[in-house]
Amino acid sequence: MKASTIKELGIVSLVVLCVVLLWQNRSMRDELRQYRTVENFLAAEDRTGAECRTEVGRQDIQDETARRMLRIMAAQKGDARAQLGFALFELGEYPSIQDIDAKREKWLLAAARQGEPECMFALAEFYNQGGALQRAFHWYREGALRNDARCMAMLGQMYLDGSGVKADAAQAEDWFKKAEAAGSGEAKRILEQMKAGE
Repeated sequence: MKASTIKELGIVSLVVLCVVLLWQNRSMRDELRQYRTVENFLAAEDRTGAECRTEVGRQDIQDETARRMLRIMAAQKGDARAQLGFALFELGEYPSIQDIDAKREKWLLAAARQGEPECMFALAEFYNQGGALQRAFHWYREGALRNDARCMAMLGQMYLDGSGVKADAAQAEDWFKKAEAAGSGEAKRILEQMKAGE
């Protein structure tokens, strides 16, 4: 190989290396800028959980680690939706966490106690899947009393099956009717089946 060819290859390699380094440096600067943005946002101690959750949606914060920091902060500051999201989605990403179900229950309880039916439904589902039927019944009932159609339908199903509560067909029908009125297609289907079985 000629010396001039080796020299040209060396120059081309050096140029490619410089371009790669410049691109990586730009990418690192963008990440650092996003972390600083999040850090500056969180530095204000009076930020609410809702503000932290809203900040996650900003277009200029694309780094997932920065977004996760904001979601965790929103949950810690008491935002019910962030707590729900943390319990359902974030905890599963940390396999080193021991007693993950206990931690999930803690976050779901914190969210449900703020009175949001969606959070109550998620907590009731958690208990229902874990076999804690009386606790599930309690939280389905709390959600149903706040007009959540899914909670009403599940409450009707629990009365129908006698799960976590004494079986009561009249109560089941009543809750299914309320769920249907609130827009539950499942409740409507079950009511039709109940009428056909009479």
